[in-house]
Amino acid sequence: MDAFYKRLATSLALKPALPVIKANAKVSIQVRENATTRYYFVINFSHRPTTVTLEVPLRQIFENQVVSGKQDLASYGVQVYMMNK
Repeated sequence: MDAFYKRLATSLALKPALPVIKANAKVSIQVRENATTRYYFVINFSHRPTTVTLEVPLRQIFENQVVSGKQDLASYGVQVYMMNK
């Protein structure tokens, strides 16, 4: 089914609803926002490290730097990203 939905999304030119793409179901992404900013709380609920993919550049709150692409997430790790609306 995964391959089918990927082809369907590609053929329809669908874009992800979130700018953070998780690698597996053990990663949770929660969104909070105010009038000017969206915050993405990314939590790994696994004992294994994983990665997430940022589709657009986002500011990593803990390091206060703009990052994009594949990002490592430690086992039971948490990362918070932000983006201006």
